[in-house]
Amino acid sequence: MKSFITLLILCSVVQIKSSAIKREAKYPRFQRSCYRNMPTGELDDCLKFNFQQSLPTYRSAGIPGIINGSIDPHTWPRFYHYFGGALIQGSLTISDTKMWGWSALRVLQVRTNVKNPEKMLVDMDFKVPKLDMFGQFKLEARLGAAKFYGEGPFWLNLTGVSGTWKVSGSRERGAPYMEIKSFKGRPSIETFKLKAKGAALGNERLSNLVVATINRGWRIFHEIANPAIEREWGNYCTENLNRVFKSVPYDELFPLDRDTSEVSSYNN
Repeated sequence: MKSFITLLILCSVVQIKSSAIKREAKYPRFQRSCYRNMPTGELDDCLKFNFQQSLPTYRSAGIPGIINGSIDPHTWPRFYHYFGGALIQGSLTISDTKMWGWSALRVLQVRTNVKNPEKMLVDMDFKVPKLDMFGQFKLEARLGAAKFYGEGPFWLNLTGVSGTWKVSGSRERGAPYMEIKSFKGRPSIETFKLKAKGAALGNERLSNLVVATINRGWRIFHEIANPAIEREWGNYCTENLNRVFKSVPYDELFPLDRDTSEVSSYNN
C-alpha cells in the first residue's frame, strides 16, 4: 500500500532490475504505513497524506521503479480519436505529448473498498490548477463543406482540471497478484486555449478558423472527446499499473496489517 497512490496517478514504465540470483521490484516508500485492515476513514486519510507529502520530491527525480526521470513534464505517448458531429468530423492523432503541471496536483479525497481480499476498489478525487501540453498532431477533418488536413506541433493550456479516478482490481482466491481491471475517469476543466498553426496545411485562413472554432466551442468538443480520453488514458494507465501489480505481490504493495508488511519486508 505504501506505493499505491503513486501508481494510480502517474502510471508509467516500471523498471525491474535483475540479478543472476533474484529479481527485485523497486517501488516508492512513504512516510506512513497504511494497511488494508485499518478503519476505512483512517486508511483513506493515510493514503491521501502519503501521496500529497511525497509528490514534490518526485518532480525532478522521478518515482522509483515507476517513472525514470521527471514527472513534470510527463509524456503521454499517443492518443487517437475519431469524432463526428454536425459542425466538424474527422480523426485526430496526438503523439509524444509532454504535460507540465502534474507536480501541483492536489488529492482532494480518497475512498477505498479493500476489505474483500479478492477485490480492490479505489476512488480518488483530484484537482490540477493548470496543465500545459505540447506535442505533435495529425488531423484529417471536414468543417462544413471544407475538407482539410493538418499536421505539426500544438500547444494546449488547461486550467482547473479536476475529476475522480476510479480504479478496480481483482485476483483469484489465494493468488499472490492483484490485476488491475479498469482505470476510469472523465476530467472536467475550467478554461481551454489551443494553438496549432498547422491545423489546415496550405491554408492559413482556414487553419486560423479551425483553431478559433475549437477555442470558441471547446466545451462541446471536450464533451465529444471525453469518452475517447477516458478510454485511451485508462488503457495506458491500466497497462502500466499491471506491470507493477503483476510483478509485486499484493500483500507487499498493499499489506493487510503490520505483520504482513514485516514479513514482506523480511522476504525482500
